[in-house]
Amino acid sequence: MEIESGYKSIKRFMAATTSKHFGLRFFYFAFACLLYSIGAQLICWYRWR
Repeated sequence: MEIESGYKSIKRFMAATTSKHFGLRFFYFAFACLLYSIGAQLICWYRWR
């Protein structure tokens, strides 16, 4: 998977924010990455079950 397409997938999980606070924006991005990873693991788990 290319980086750009991976980021597009992660953007679906990100909360919309206009905050300029770096810590909050980083938390949202990290949380979106976590949700994306959990979703990908669940999909793989269900396929191989």
